[in-house]
Amino acid sequence: FSFPPSKSVRSEHQMDNTNKVVLKDHYVLIDLSSAFSIPEMSEDARFEADHFAGMDLFNVLQPIKSRDDCAPVVLLARNESNHHFSKLWRTKGYDPINIIHGCGLNISDLKLCNLAEAKAVVVFSTGECADDNADAMSMLVVLAVNSLLRDAPRKVPVLVEVET
Repeated sequence: FSFPPSKSVRSEHQMDNTNKVVLKDHYVLIDLSSAFSIPEMSEDARFEADHFAGMDLFNVLQPIKSRDDCAPVVLLARNESNHHFSKLWRTKGYDPINIIHGCGLNISDLKLCNLAEAKAVVVFSTGECADDNADAMSMLVVLAVNSLLRDAPRKVPVLVEVET
């Protein structure tokens, strides 16, 4: 199973003969923050919110890469790569991550992640979340992920962040 690499993120992982990234033994991170409504903010407030969202993403990924540096990482998110996250990521010298632009609530987007071949799946939200339905949305995504993993050849751990 493979998907075309995102235009906004380069990939240095194994390629098959059709120049697609091969997804196997990878970590899937599903960022739901872009699925929530975005409040009106000043430019400075938006910069600060993006900074904290980048830090959140980095703090989720760093322990994974520290433990399993060679494993590819796939991020399913609606937003473009966060500048603050990209800067932090480069300072550590990690391989680029693969970004699939989509939403964890969309089954076809989840299928692009090849969940059955993943080492683990993490569902979370970067930055501040003021949405009262955040936990419900996270649980809907977990249910969708579990339905796709039902016939997986191996058990894939699914972790979810809840706010309450």
